[in-house]
Amino acid sequence: MLKLSRSNFERLRELVYSNTGINLTFEKREMVQGRLFRRMKQLELFSIEEYCDYLFSPEGKALELHKMLDVITTNKTDFFRENEHLVLLSETLLNELFNSILGKYDCLNIWSAGCSSGEEAYSIAITLEEYFKKNDRRDYTIYASDISTTMIDKGKAAIYSMTDIYGVNESILKEYFLRSKDSEKAIVRLIPQIRNKVKFFKNNLVNDEVKKDIQMHLVFCRNVLIYFDRSTQEKVVDKLVSAIVPGGYFFHGHSESLVGMNMPLKRVSPTVYKKVYGK
Repeated sequence: MLKLSRSNFERLRELVYSNTGINLTFEKREMVQGRLFRRMKQLELFSIEEYCDYLFSPEGKALELHKMLDVITTNKTDFFRENEHLVLLSETLLNELFNSILGKYDCLNIWSAGCSSGEEAYSIAITLEEYFKKNDRRDYTIYASDISTTMIDKGKAAIYSMTDIYGVNESILKEYFLRSKDSEKAIVRLIPQIRNKVKFFKNNLVNDEVKKDIQMHLVFCRNVLIYFDRSTQEKVVDKLVSAIVPGGYFFHGHSESLVGMNMPLKRVSPTVYKKVYGK
């Protein structure tokens, strides 16, 4: 049977939720079905029932579960998405950070949480490089995490199609992207100077601990919270905010809200918050 039944969808939904905190609503059934068909084809399985039987078997849980989660949790992003955040960063927040709390630290630490295939992290790096053209250079590191190993590998490679960079300013393309020497390949790659500033790692925002050895000055978690129910959202935000030093900033997506959450945060714009005390 090639259609994902309600009962099998519920089994998968519970499995995804328990492992990632992602809340798959019934409206996502067709999306899940389409993505599972690709895995079924690779495994040479011919029905959803057969695939689910394998997935929930001891062998499937050991070998297939992480691959299924990779397929289900892969989400599209773009370079300079919700660019007003990066404009605010370059025009206001970086000056505030460098003139205040960064006197205590050797390096600006930034976390792109739920980074997908790296576009957000590299957009932040380019924003910083542009800022340093007009201001004193400071050291920085961008930590980019995602639950999907496939996305992490793509981010590390930093190779993108011409479609992926559609809409990026031409001057930015010329300075920070390398075109393939093979004219038949419509791909680009970030220059080493940008690639080397981003450290990718796998992280489950719901179940994994934060990097307690690294104090973050900026945390971006945009268009990720929408996949969680409210209690999971609060758990994730609390965890991310705990990683930020007082005086640092937290960014979330424009379709998300922190209203009603008891966090040590002061709003500086509709989707940007400053951490006001330790927690």
